[in-house]
Amino acid sequence: MLISINMYHQSIAFHYLCCIVISLIVTQTIIRDFEQYNFYPLSVYIDNLPYNIKSESLDCFYYSKLKPSDYKIVQTIDKESKKRELHIKSKKAKNGYLYVNKCIQHSITTTSDSNNDQLYVNYILDDKIVSNNKDVMQLINLRKRIITEPIIIDEHNRAITVIINTRSSTKP
Repeated sequence: MLISINMYHQSIAFHYLCCIVISLIVTQTIIRDFEQYNFYPLSVYIDNLPYNIKSESLDCFYYSKLKPSDYKIVQTIDKESKKRELHIKSKKAKNGYLYVNKCIQHSITTTSDSNNDQLYVNYILDDKIVSNNKDVMQLINLRKRIITEPIIIDEHNRAITVIINTRSSTKP
């Protein structure tokens, strides 16, 4: 079951994040110490997911409402493999949500040899599709210690479904 969200909101969220990334890259090129590394390929990650992997519900209910001050930005440069990584993390994201996204990223890089340009993520938290503001905030505030079972990631037809179970869903 996919949620349908106004394309206008989705494009605004994506445009907003792209503007942040572009402004950071432009700012970074001004800094003298980094000029020699500007030719290295740049990978951008937002909350541990490559920026080109989308979640409609998160874009609509979370990322589109954040201000630039709600992000923490770290750039790493690997001189040996000659690549740069820009990690943009929202300050409200807890370690459970970041861990889930890291698992998605790892799954994509190890199992998929195809182009990741148009992948979409659908989260299922405690047998409920994350589709409204309350569900999104529950996912964002997820703590790693309450995740009870392995995270199930199913990539099919350019969509990734992530199933997460927590202790709060288990009843005695």
